[in-house]
Amino acid sequence: MRHLTFAGLVLSLSLSLTTAPAAAAVIDGTGGDDRLTGTSRADVIRGLGGGDVLQGRGGADVLRGGPGVDLVFGDGAADVLVGGRGRDVLSGGPGGDRLRGGPSADSLTDGVITELSDEPGDDLLRAGPGDDFLGVTGGQDRVFAGPGDDELKTIDDGLVDTIDCGDGTDSVTYYEVDGEGGIDPLDVLVGCEQVGKAR
Repeated sequence: MRHLTFAGLVLSLSLSLTTAPAAAAVIDGTGGDDRLTGTSRADVIRGLGGGDVLQGRGGADVLRGGPGVDLVFGDGAADVLVGGRGRDVLSGGPGGDRLRGGPSADSLTDGVITELSDEPGDDLLRAGPGDDFLGVTGGQDRVFAGPGDDELKTIDDGLVDTIDCGDGTDSVTYYEVDGEGGIDPLDVLVGCEQVGKAR
């Protein structure tokens, strides 16, 4: 705080300096196998060629695998995950994520499907051609499996999910959470040949 006096008039000036927030990063891989990790901001991470591992951190990230067999992991925000060509594994995590597979047989989940916990978030999963594995848990999710013999795992969360299995012989299996649940009567299933409850 500075005090300036002009002919009996006192003026007080207060100057404050703030540090600008760090900008989101644009992180590009190489033509080889890369391991790329984002920042706490909303980053853009592109694996390019090779079998890459992409990991978003905090922030609504955009992660693109590219050609090759890629592992793409979001985090707690609303992320966009794109697999590209090759057999990819995409896992959104908590938050309302958008996942898009490529022309190969991909695995797309909105959380840790092996635990089948009730992950929040309204997610969009869009697979391409190929025999894909898809998993959705909590939230009002939309799933478009595409052509191929696809396998989808989900839970009875009492919310309306829309699941379009697409062409092929597809299966939808409902799992219990904490010993409760069955086939969710609120879900809208289109073109799903086999629907059942996990034993």
